[in-house]
Amino acid sequence: MKLWLIEWDDAHTDTDWRDSDALTTIAPCWTVGVIRKETDRDVEIVATAAICGMKLQAIAIPRTCIKRMRRLKIEVETPGT
Repeated sequence: MKLWLIEWDDAHTDTDWRDSDALTTIAPCWTVGVIRKETDRDVEIVATAAICGMKLQAIAIPRTCIKRMRRLKIEVETPGT
């Protein structure tokens, strides 16, 4: 399996009271994993997978939030391959 690094911006909210001139900014994020599915709207990447029962922990990142995608030079072997 090929590993990818996706750099993306996420929405950020502030729940505390603050001065009106203080801005809430976006949150830069990095996700490393295996790309499971790509569409015109998003990229679904799996950061954690358990072979027993094929349980996945995935996130769909909107393409408009993605700053850069880089394939890592690390290959992951799954049991039985």
